[in-house]
Amino acid sequence: MPANAPPFEVLVVTGRGGDVPWEKFIKVLDDHGQNIEITILFRIDEGSLEPFLRRRHARFVAALADRGVRALRAIGPGPVRPQVAWAPFAGVHLRGDPTPDDLRSARGLGPPGGIVGGAYHLPARPLPPRLDYALVAPVFAPRSSRGKRPMGLAGLRAFVAAQAQTGVPVVALGGLRPDRVAALREAGAAAVAGITCFLGPPEVVVQDGPAVLAAWRRAREGARDAAT
Repeated sequence: MPANAPPFEVLVVTGRGGDVPWEKFIKVLDDHGQNIEITILFRIDEGSLEPFLRRRHARFVAALADRGVRALRAIGPGPVRPQVAWAPFAGVHLRGDPTPDDLRSARGLGPPGGIVGGAYHLPARPLPPRLDYALVAPVFAPRSSRGKRPMGLAGLRAFVAAQAQTGVPVVALGGLRPDRVAALREAGAAAVAGITCFLGPPEVVVQDGPAVLAAWRRAREGARDAAT
């Protein structure tokens, strides 16, 4: 079974808290994000997410929405609680290798067409077909945190191969850099995800953000040319 198309091409992931260089990222988006489906995942702790959006970043979240950038919220692990609010989010991202029951509860509480994805780690195995995407991590050593053992391209390929019957699209997170995009795409990643290159130190965002988007566009077009 071929992988289904993921609900985005590039997933921008926030850190766990702190300052976010929204102005730099929005400029990158305006100057270099045309014709790329981009979604942002808010990975803030659940208890502090609403204040984070309301008090500190509401106008930037609205600016992203005006540009067609959808937002997801990270929750879990475990079954989704009924009080978890979906609006203004387009869907939820379940942490901690969610089970089929976790995904079922998320589907049951969400609106029709809501996105439900999950974070998965080695070992590679077939994942629940109810997933809209599977974020596998870390592929390379992350710049945003230390101590996580990367799976490498071999691990990414193993995850992709394991979805031959499920059709779940695999999204690669961890150590995203411009010179790694093509290899991730060739290894079977249906989309890429990044933290530092998009929402890290401003000087990194200005340099790596545009380059990652350009590299994705080249890899995408190359794959289309190869298919024709």
